[in-house]
Amino acid sequence: LRSEGSIDYLNTQGLNWITATLREDGSFAADENNRRQSLNYNLYGTYNRTFGIHNFSAIIGTESQRINQYNRLMEGQNLTGTYQELGSPQDLITMRAGLANEQYLRAYFGRADYKLMDRYLVGFSFRRDGSSKFNEAFRWGLFPAVSLGWIISDEPIFANNETFSLLKLRGSYGQTGNNNIPSNRFVTTYTNRANWRYGPADFIQQGTRITNIGVPSLTWETTSSYDVGLDYGLLEGRIAGSLAYYFQDVSDLLLASPLAASAGLEGNRIWGNVGDMQNYGLEFDVNATNINKGKFKWTTDFNISTNHNRVVRLTSDLDRSGRGLISGNRVSRTSGRLWTYYMAEDAGVDPERGVNTIWEIDLDRFEQTGETVKTGRRIPATLNNLLNHRIVHEDKSSIPTYFGGLNNTFSYGAFDLSVFFSFSGGNYIYDYDEQRTTEVQFGNVVLREDLIGNTWTPDNRDAKYPELRWQGAYDWSWDPDVENAESPTGKGNWIQSTGNYKNESANWTKYLYRGDFIRLRTLQVGYQLPRTAGERLKIQGARIFLSGTNLWTWTAEYEGWDPESGGAVLPQLRTFNAGFSVQL
Repeated sequence: LRSEGSIDYLNTQGLNWITATLREDGSFAADENNRRQSLNYNLYGTYNRTFGIHNFSAIIGTESQRINQYNRLMEGQNLTGTYQELGSPQDLITMRAGLANEQYLRAYFGRADYKLMDRYLVGFSFRRDGSSKFNEAFRWGLFPAVSLGWIISDEPIFANNETFSLLKLRGSYGQTGNNNIPSNRFVTTYTNRANWRYGPADFIQQGTRITNIGVPSLTWETTSSYDVGLDYGLLEGRIAGSLAYYFQDVSDLLLASPLAASAGLEGNRIWGNVGDMQNYGLEFDVNATNINKGKFKWTTDFNISTNHNRVVRLTSDLDRSGRGLISGNRVSRTSGRLWTYYMAEDAGVDPERGVNTIWEIDLDRFEQTGETVKTGRRIPATLNNLLNHRIVHEDKSSIPTYFGGLNNTFSYGAFDLSVFFSFSGGNYIYDYDEQRTTEVQFGNVVLREDLIGNTWTPDNRDAKYPELRWQGAYDWSWDPDVENAESPTGKGNWIQSTGNYKNESANWTKYLYRGDFIRLRTLQVGYQLPRTAGERLKIQGARIFLSGTNLWTWTAEYEGWDPESGGAVLPQLRTFNAGFSVQL
């Protein structure tokens, strides 16, 4: 029997003070404290027994976790003294204290493993989890698992086999639960604030706003995983690895669905079990000793995994509309890939007018069926057109379809060298930084050098970028309602009027790129101090090393900061390390 307990405690204290010299309404101070603690407790027992050709082991136990947070905030102005603390203000602006982010988890678990003749394996396990993030009626989930294994290479027919040192067939089925959502999403909550009031402060001190619409039926997201694989070892272990196929069926997917701004909900999102999806793919890895002769040794490790996904079901409302679950510039629809890009399709720069254009879609058909079908006509990339003529790009998702790594290690005498590459691909990345730095707009960013000589002019009509216009104030716009006999839809045409091209908040495929990359993740050189030198220094061993990370990256198309961080503001750091380790 074994018991374990732990506590995580984090306390932050903040003080903000402004002198009356710098503030028109008098001195100001704010005192804020946030305290977060996590308590964990486990109790479990294990049992093992071997009798003859049978081996049995079992474990059963329980675990509990409690997380809570206490927040306190007090603000005041016109302080009585000059000391930089809140003290006793003449005007108390805010005083708030209370518990927040309460989370409780309790689980009961068990596992039993049985081996027959050390080559036939079977295992069973279960977890019963209860989470305070769900309503009492939907709080508990049961997640079983079973696994089977057969070490074929231990069969008598392989007794004299010199090729296979290991050949094992394995398969498993298991369920896991996910409750990774904020607390209290199953209840409707309200918040009062002074800036939400309606009317003068003399009559109404604060206004009330809904901060969350409760969904009482929220419950666990469940992933049912199936896999079958073959582990192998060849040539007395010089080559070893595995090949496996996996399939994951995710039901009751937990996601935050966006709401219209007119709903008046803070964050404009509501959490729910929005549907089901599937993940499947292959996993392969191999470890090989290529050369091991004299003082020289060379080993290689390689692994690659593929991942494909499909949305099986969404809520009836989302399926009925045909538009799917939309989040920013991405969408998930039934029978499609998860989080495919949903944005207008670039049609280049109009050679006659010098503005960005996109491909028009049939808006009437979209309203009726949710399908995004191009009409074959180019229209200006005004803000309204970018938002209204978005296309579902089923073949372009933000999620990679393959990833892996390659590591080579060389050693010669006391010297060693390790070279590790990682790679990923099959996804697309939106380069918002390029969009901002190639559009003049308000002139609040440094524009790219690539614009020089590549913008539209009457003498350069095939340019990559549109004509340079302050705030995108072009002389051409678009009227979507005017009748047009030559139009595929019977309406819509260019008009000579200042159009709204202030499109920093809208996306289109002009800045969408393949995210395939190969990266030199780590390069390390080391030197092991000779044993004789260690004996003189009275130590068992010592090693000197020099390493670097993120030293080189190749990309298929994307030229932004970092293909791995997906177009984030800051790329991963390139670092260099030098070290000296001693074993006493």
